[in-house]
Amino acid sequence: KDTKVTIWVDQLCIDQSNVEERNHQVRLMGRIYGKAQNVVVWLGDEDDNSRAGLKLARKILGLAVKTPDIVLQGDNLESLGLPGRNSKEWRALGAFLRRPWFKRVWVIQEVVMSSKAVVMCGQESLQWDEMVKLALRVNFAINIMSFAGADTAAGRPSQVVLFLIELRDSRRRGNSEDFFRLLCWCRSCEATDPRDKIYALLGLGQYDIAPDYSKSAAEVYMDLAVYHLFQIMPGGPMNGISDRERACWVTELLYCAGDLNTQHSLPSWVPDWKVDFKSRPLCVMHESIYRAGGESLGKVQFCNGPQLRLSGRLWATVKIAGTAELDLRRRMRARELHRMIAAWFAECNRTAAHCPVPLPDGRTPRGSVQANANCQQGGHGQGVFSVLRPLLQRLSFFSPNPPRFRDA
Repeated sequence: KDTKVTIWVDQLCIDQSNVEERNHQVRLMGRIYGKAQNVVVWLGDEDDNSRAGLKLARKILGLAVKTPDIVLQGDNLESLGLPGRNSKEWRALGAFLRRPWFKRVWVIQEVVMSSKAVVMCGQESLQWDEMVKLALRVNFAINIMSFAGADTAAGRPSQVVLFLIELRDSRRRGNSEDFFRLLCWCRSCEATDPRDKIYALLGLGQYDIAPDYSKSAAEVYMDLAVYHLFQIMPGGPMNGISDRERACWVTELLYCAGDLNTQHSLPSWVPDWKVDFKSRPLCVMHESIYRAGGESLGKVQFCNGPQLRLSGRLWATVKIAGTAELDLRRRMRARELHRMIAAWFAECNRTAAHCPVPLPDGRTPRGSVQANANCQQGGHGQGVFSVLRPLLQRLSFFSPNPPRFRDA
């Protein structure tokens, strides 16, 4: 009780109204977390849910100590001394793991840079190593919490913890993360200040960027995109990389941008990191099936103003665009999902009927889409359904025989 303890609380120790002080202190945050003897992760005040959830968490941790390789399943919980999958305890644990902390971008540096961390919820606490063990167990029990009425997003916190484990281990091995890919991985994380989607990760990556809170979020995102590209331009730090690596570097930037992935008024080639991905590219780097341009590589050139000039190949002209949405990320009932997929296939058929241009293998788009729409086994008929099958197999209504969708 008589020992003096120095505590750093960023919201209190940094004058949030002083831009110059914020710029200076935020750049030091990685060193502050790294030199702290102990980092306290504050999840918020406790409530009835958290108490019940933490009680179950400690039971799971106890089982993990006795039987490290144990797997939690819906049909073996009670035999292990745990509550049944319909119990309020599982819902409480799901609510505990859905607390806002798990979605915040600042927590990444907070945990990864620390030498020791403790997680606190009110008066209750867990050591970070215990949180890791819990995440590994709960990762197998996501379906149990979902069945018990918890949101399926309850699985996301365990994935966050596993992601933090990887980053922490990488850091301890002396590795420095690729900052741009770190941004991509953390794009769905939340921040009160959209500029912190960049600044909260500076201590973890390779980019030497100075925080500047006098700039708007759009300006910060623009500066980052320019900085990213100048790394590979003539005279830049990575000028010696191959042409293919340079093309990949640029393409990765473009993948993250686009009108659907932005809320700010930004050039079409500048990613808006405030917004999570609403559309994702079909292209996967280094996979030859997505190389419409063959082995040729495009050229990149900055023009006057916020313009980026790229060379490309004219492949085709879009004549018709569909309107049916195929959003497989939403939670929905089986009947609703069937209707959505059927409407999408039906529109594919109607659209293909207006585009009688043969495909490279000689089929017409109409025949190809119809084959996919009927989900026929074998040949080209598995094309679209093979993409949907992994999702449908995770749904309880899915049967071994794929359903046939007809035009509505």
